[in-house]
Amino acid sequence: MFTVVNTTPNGKALKMRFHEGYNGRDVLIFNVYLSPYDVWAAEIAQSQSGADAPATIQKSDTSCTVPQFTSADFRTFAYTGANIDTGPTSGARTREGHFDVIEMGEVTNAAHGSLDALTHVDGVPADCSQLVNAWTVGGYWTADPTADLAPPGGGLYGSESIIDVAQGTIYTINAEAIDGFSATIQHSQPGANTPDLNTANDGADTNTVVTAFVPIAGKMLQLTYDYPVDAVSALFMASPLYNEYDIEPSIGAQSDWLVTFPTKRFYVDPEIVGPTALSPFDEGFGSAVAGESCAPFSPLIFDREEATVVSGFPEPPVGPGFGFCFESSVLTFNQSASVLGSQLLAGDASRIRSPFGTDDIPFTSGHLLVDLLSPTHSLTSSNGYVLVGLPAFGFLARSYINANVTAGVLANYSGLLPHRASLTCLKANSSAACP
Repeated sequence: MFTVVNTTPNGKALKMRFHEGYNGRDVLIFNVYLSPYDVWAAEIAQSQSGADAPATIQKSDTSCTVPQFTSADFRTFAYTGANIDTGPTSGARTREGHFDVIEMGEVTNAAHGSLDALTHVDGVPADCSQLVNAWTVGGYWTADPTADLAPPGGGLYGSESIIDVAQGTIYTINAEAIDGFSATIQHSQPGANTPDLNTANDGADTNTVVTAFVPIAGKMLQLTYDYPVDAVSALFMASPLYNEYDIEPSIGAQSDWLVTFPTKRFYVDPEIVGPTALSPFDEGFGSAVAGESCAPFSPLIFDREEATVVSGFPEPPVGPGFGFCFESSVLTFNQSASVLGSQLLAGDASRIRSPFGTDDIPFTSGHLLVDLLSPTHSLTSSNGYVLVGLPAFGFLARSYINANVTAGVLANYSGLLPHRASLTCLKANSSAACP
């Protein structure tokens, strides 16, 4: 389940983009129009039984969407037929991934009364059909997408919850947010390829460089990039990721690390970049192994009393190796299956244990450092700074089972912790640290 919240007194036009987890290709795109102070809520689930069944989105929320729907199956055409990319082609591929919410602009009443149409009256928008008709042949948005629109103003936040009904667990986290993504109106028809994370801009002249402000050593460093997606990637660059884990058998503890590379497709998808991956990533999707694009990592594990295991790692990874091979990957700890039920598993033989040369993780609880440094993992700004690592974020999902309760009592618990990260920044053509 997820929510998008408008904290402002202005109407909002939003683009919802859902990406499958292998290569980040679009599986559903539509527009949402929020009233002032509105909350939009929906859920994603498996649409039907069967190994190939796609995900579906369902909602009972009344806020306007274009197209209008109460439920809709995710689509497979972006990776099937003429669009095949060496990954799986079934509907099951749509069940894991991530999504973007991009503000296209603020809705006004300047010419057609669009703000009045989307504003709730007694809990229901006045006239969603007006917005739908505006995108039909002859409609005013088809003729001019900027009609009744002002530039984006921000003021949105969101959250998501992963719910396991059978186990009685819930994992909840805030959405990651980008401030000042676009200074221009990017209103587009439902299903359009834009806006996306590669359309960030500083102003009306979208051919100029795009600025990212990144915290480095207690200061905010201003970086400029010739390509908008690089500016977005800079905001999420991480050298190592840090988080905890717990697999203590006596309390039925299990742990998964989810790691998402939100811009990876713009560097590895052959449809976008051709056969060769672009830095900071290592290999094009499907270029080495069908359905994969692996980025190596080196894990360093500690127990809660700072004991550790030291080992070497091949680079780049050999075979499945020690790599995150998808746009969204799950690293599970010494388990035969993922806590989250993921099929997009990272590490070696889908477990963190093998990199340490043992049959089992030697510690049942502690913390982990995942090193994303590699000679090819770097992003260079046009004003002379190099960020080393990969654009990544995610969280730890852990669950516990209390067996010491009355028979028949459900005693399962869950928790979620966002990953922490640090960033290595160097001056171009120098080993000196930034700034």
